[in-house]
Amino acid sequence: MKRAIMAMPLFALLVTACSESGSEDSALDCGAFEFIIPYAPGGGSDQQFRRLQESLEESLGASINPVYMEGADGALGWKNLADAEPDGCTVGNVVSPNIMELTILGEEVGFHGMEDFEYIAWTETTPNAVAVAQDSPYETIDDYIQEAEANPGDLTIAGVGDTIAIGEILAGTGVDLSYVPVSGGVGSIVPQLQGGHVDAAIFGARHVMQHQDQMRALAITGSESSPVLEDVPTFEEAGYDGINLTSSWGIAGPAGMPDEAIAEWNEAILTAMDDEAVHDALLEEALTPLEQDVDEALAFSEELFEAAEDAAPHADEIEQLDEE
Repeated sequence: MKRAIMAMPLFALLVTACSESGSEDSALDCGAFEFIIPYAPGGGSDQQFRRLQESLEESLGASINPVYMEGADGALGWKNLADAEPDGCTVGNVVSPNIMELTILGEEVGFHGMEDFEYIAWTETTPNAVAVAQDSPYETIDDYIQEAEANPGDLTIAGVGDTIAIGEILAGTGVDLSYVPVSGGVGSIVPQLQGGHVDAAIFGARHVMQHQDQMRALAITGSESSPVLEDVPTFEEAGYDGINLTSSWGIAGPAGMPDEAIAEWNEAILTAMDDEAVHDALLEEALTPLEQDVDEALAFSEELFEAAEDAAPHADEIEQLDEE
């Protein structure tokens, strides 16, 4: 499904700087910073920013103003990030495989997920989980798969920009599922599960922890179990190989940012990630903290893009229903 995304200029924000950013030899000449968040307030991207904001502002010496630009599975915000002045004063968060998927599937979003961004650091990662409502008849992933085998195409699975991940599941399990895209983030999926409008959903395992009174996970992606979902098997442990895509959150700027500005942002992020309270908060939400220098961030980005490319051919196997 292709969508044409029109470039929208960033709205000017009237802000008051805490002070001039950085030290005298700083590469960042910004009275204040803008941080583009491509999803709704309260979601995983917003939470990532809020966890780091105070420390980042202290390190950079200026206020950081969140700019919410939700729409088109994150493409609206990322289009504006790609078009921003590459002076280091505007950055934003990125989510994989979402940003990779938009490029790989050939959608007309006006940016390339690797070429149009400078990846500064990835801060957290989590397996994806296939989850059902608490009152679902499917107690295990085998229950769900067996029902799908008996009734090809009848069972539904919802997601937000997870076409590649769902295609990987179809290839790994050999079943036919109907995909229901849901706008507005995971918060919009939860009532769909509760109301019985969809049979299952896929999203980062962290969301199961946040909504564990309303849903439960049947299986998670990747090769390792989750420390906070110890009783939930990986797909591989359940007998389904090749289902490996995980969800990761990072921070990037537009292509062309000076190396000195990237390094200064990276140093500020590493300082924030070194906070024990940040580590504890991540672990409590089934997120694995990542601490990367600039070279490691780029290498990790390339690995994520390659994994998404490997999974992409299976997206053609998906029967997509109308968006909820």
